[in-house]
Amino acid sequence: QRWDSQTPHSHPYVDPALFPDRTLGEASNYCRNPNNDQNGPWCYTIDSLLIKEYCDIPFCDKYATSPSPSTTPSYSTPVPTGTTGSIQTKYGPYYIESLNL
Repeated sequence: QRWDSQTPHSHPYVDPALFPDRTLGEASNYCRNPNNDQNGPWCYTIDSLLIKEYCDIPFCDKYATSPSPSTTPSYSTPVPTGTTGSIQTKYGPYYIESLNL
């Protein structure tokens, strides 16, 4: 289920500040963690009998710190040149595409 939808599951996560995206529409139905769930990012399902599913996204705290919801990620240590992949923060994954720092 998209974050900007209330069907099939009604939810309280309507404030874009809870997401790293600019709008709920941009959050689409991606895995996010707007309530800081200790089990990590999750998403609502379109199955009316199953409210949400957790996403299997590994944490990579070696290179990232948690950004505020309205900013891009900041890094506590330099990201290696040529790194490609994704990093996990409490707000969800960020894709790193061949950074040349």
